[in-house]
Amino acid sequence: MAQLNMATQKTADVLGLGDVMTKTSVGKFNGQYGIFMDKAPGTDTADFVDGKNIPEDSLGAHDVMVELMEEEQEGELAKVQGQLLRKCSRIDWLDSITGQGDRHFGNVMIKVGKDFKVDVKAIDNDSCYPAFRVGITKYVVRGQQLEQFKEKLQEVELLYGEKNREAQRKRLESDPGITKNEDGSYTIDSSKFKAPELNYCLMHSVGVHSSYVPNVIDEELYNRLQALKDGPQREEYLADLKKRMSQEAFEAAVMRLDEAISRADELKARNRVYGEAEWNDHEKQKEVYRDPAEKAPYIGREFGTDANEKLPCYKDVDDSRKKMAQGIYKRHELNKSATYNWFLTEFEAQFA
Repeated sequence: MAQLNMATQKTADVLGLGDVMTKTSVGKFNGQYGIFMDKAPGTDTADFVDGKNIPEDSLGAHDVMVELMEEEQEGELAKVQGQLLRKCSRIDWLDSITGQGDRHFGNVMIKVGKDFKVDVKAIDNDSCYPAFRVGITKYVVRGQQLEQFKEKLQEVELLYGEKNREAQRKRLESDPGITKNEDGSYTIDSSKFKAPELNYCLMHSVGVHSSYVPNVIDEELYNRLQALKDGPQREEYLADLKKRMSQEAFEAAVMRLDEAISRADELKARNRVYGEAEWNDHEKQKEVYRDPAEKAPYIGREFGTDANEKLPCYKDVDDSRKKMAQGIYKRHELNKSATYNWFLTEFEAQFA
């Protein structure tokens, strides 16, 4: 665990992402070996949105919007949102590259100071560099993970009723996101899912909270990734990673890195590399969470409006679909406001 934490720290350093990760080191204290991390400021994303447990020197989401809108400082509000989106996007990229599987709402800390400076930190970075995650959205499952995946498939089948179970099993197992390998393992690619329920099966068998593919990239991060395409900097970085994990985990890490580099190049071609001007532009900000590729149907249509009450595990299925398909700022409802799309506030209608 210590080695994997340090591997994540190394990746953050190389990619210039130290601003969104608590600095981590290892050492001894009173003769006991352990992992040391800086204390992250602020509060977790849920409390930030709800205005709970806000430190005295900080503001919750409601307070930020009210103060800036009352002063008619819409430009400053756009800058605050831009800082938040930029930092959350940088964490999404770090998680994609390291294969982080535990980025739930409690593991992202947010602080907006009374000077409106935004600080966002990723904490608890233990669940990283898994050997089974061979891409940003691709997994090879075998053994116990495969058995758990099949068990979750059965749960989803039963949602449709016993008489429809066989047809649903065929639909799920023939999904283009699932490939059955000769050795009995499955290769699962969530980016190819036709059945949105499969996100639930994947999340609860391999234990990840997101397979989100970032939709924009920060300019600084883009340039850092370009430097890792080849050459001595790439060789030095990969040599450091290799000594910290198994060969299988290292090979998977290289695949995720190269996929991230390809994704960055794709976004460059689509004018999705954001500098300060783009992050502060409200219209550009919308593109961070407006992804035309996200067309997964809402599975409630299959069951009616009372699905949560009548169908066991339905809510878990739907929640998992949303989490696996969305980045931090979407998954934690930081993009729901009539005006600036991330403040959940009673004043939304007033400022619409």
